[in-house]
Amino acid sequence: MSAWRIPRIAKFLYNHNPFYLISACLFVYGLQAVFRPGEVNLLFERFEVAYIDPWFLMLGLCSVTLLMGVTAYLIVRFGKVWDDARSLVLVLLLMFLAISVSFDEIVTLASWDDDSVRDAVSLLGFGLCFAIALSESLLRGLSVRLPWSYRGPLYAFLGLFFTFPLWVSPEVADLSMDQARWRVAAFPLIAGLITLTLLPAVRTGKSALANNGTPWNWPWIPWTVFVFIGGAVCFRSYSLAISFDLGKAKAHFWDTSFGLYFLIPFLIPVLLVLLEISLVDRLKKLQNGTLLAAPLLLLISYPWLGPWTTHYTYSRFAYEFVETAGSPVFIALMGLLIFYGYAWLRGLRRAETGFVAMLLLAVFIGPNSFGERTYSPSFEDAQAWPLASLGVLQLCLCIARRNSRQALIGALSLSLAAGLLVAETKLAGFKASVTFHLVLASLLIISTVFRDEFAKRLRYIAAGGIGTACVVAMLAGPRFGLPVESVGGYVGGMTVLAFAYGLQLRFWPFIAIGILNCAGGLASIGLWIVRFIRDLSIPDEVKPLLWAMACFSVAVFISTLKGGLAQRLEARWVRLVKDESEPDI
Repeated sequence: MSAWRIPRIAKFLYNHNPFYLISACLFVYGLQAVFRPGEVNLLFERFEVAYIDPWFLMLGLCSVTLLMGVTAYLIVRFGKVWDDARSLVLVLLLMFLAISVSFDEIVTLASWDDDSVRDAVSLLGFGLCFAIALSESLLRGLSVRLPWSYRGPLYAFLGLFFTFPLWVSPEVADLSMDQARWRVAAFPLIAGLITLTLLPAVRTGKSALANNGTPWNWPWIPWTVFVFIGGAVCFRSYSLAISFDLGKAKAHFWDTSFGLYFLIPFLIPVLLVLLEISLVDRLKKLQNGTLLAAPLLLLISYPWLGPWTTHYTYSRFAYEFVETAGSPVFIALMGLLIFYGYAWLRGLRRAETGFVAMLLLAVFIGPNSFGERTYSPSFEDAQAWPLASLGVLQLCLCIARRNSRQALIGALSLSLAAGLLVAETKLAGFKASVTFHLVLASLLIISTVFRDEFAKRLRYIAAGGIGTACVVAMLAGPRFGLPVESVGGYVGGMTVLAFAYGLQLRFWPFIAIGILNCAGGLASIGLWIVRFIRDLSIPDEVKPLLWAMACFSVAVFISTLKGGLAQRLEARWVRLVKDESEPDI
């Protein structure tokens, strides 16, 4: 006879036993319905507006939670059913969260008198003490060895869940509605600071959790608990806005100040903890996944993403948030800079790309981006400090690595930063000229200091830059009213610079640019002489003599070339080209 085939759903229910969770949810729902006025007439008249003593609700919830805790102890102590106990642990955390949330309404109504305020404080204080006492009793009763480096942050989260409603309530803390909204926004920030306290525990590695008294190994213990806590933080951030954001101008029940960007100060520390786990335990996939997923926070931080952004309360607070604290996207950028910088310092070379990318985004995304004004990236609003930071960073790296490419990136970044700073001064009209000459100077310096192939290619660009600058000066200088002497001095100086670099580096393109500059200069001088003689106020009989002197000067120059100067220049040119074409040894 063949054995019965058990359906998959039955195996799932048997192995995972979700009925503890279902019963806990039903207990919470039922207690909320019984101990609150509504459409039931179990404890008071139907539709009667009256509130039963909230301590009965507290005792009811604590009794259910205690029942779950005792059950977990008994099934482990006598039955060794650790799988069901794991489900009960998560149910206990759910009950702790439910207890802290269930009294939000009591806290909001605590303005009736001083006794109601004391009751609210006593209720939540009792709930916190009960949660910590039950957790500690289970750990000790089941001989579970969980280091205090984990238990401390766990109890800190529980304390945050229970005490925060008292701090954020306009009635208990005597706050205005705007102040209460800012405190709601601060909840994920405080949760993020608590999350950072897990870093010392993470650095101890798996060894601290070996032989922990349970059949579960890392990461099931303790990270299952903290993953649930992370979800609870996100839920509680929204539920606080629902409970305590009671603005009169709300046109919709879901119209609160809460936005997904509230979660950024919590998610950045979560990324740091995940990164530290991947580094300590050498989990390459987790490292790469964390580095790649981090930029998604920029989407979450965008304050105008979602259908609720058109509601009055949300949009009003979002504008105020941008004006007061800064753009959520900019704040996320700063957090990601810290994240990628930390990863880079911990030895992940791929984090360097993320760090540079965040700096480049920060050029166009400032503290006031995505506020009331329609956002559009432009060089007029560009910030200089990210480029300056990138430039200094790349120059430091080029010194350490002897890398000409990083030297170029650093020099270009600093040049652009200087141009943006000049644009904010009275010399704004020379912004392009200053930036161009700084870039040209950078090319000349890098091509001189470094001797690799990339630096040699930069020499061609530098030589072309000198020639371009001289041509622009000769053509555009008179057009913009610059004195002839200034243009001539500039072209002459650039020509001397080209010859000096060509002779020093034995690089023929600089010599060629110098010769072309001389030819252009001589042509300009010739044109100037022609115009000068033509416009000179002297007798017509004298002008042929001046033309004769000019022709005589040209003839002497040609004779000089024929007398050997041309041959010497040609030989020098051939020697330069030959030396430049030979590879360095």
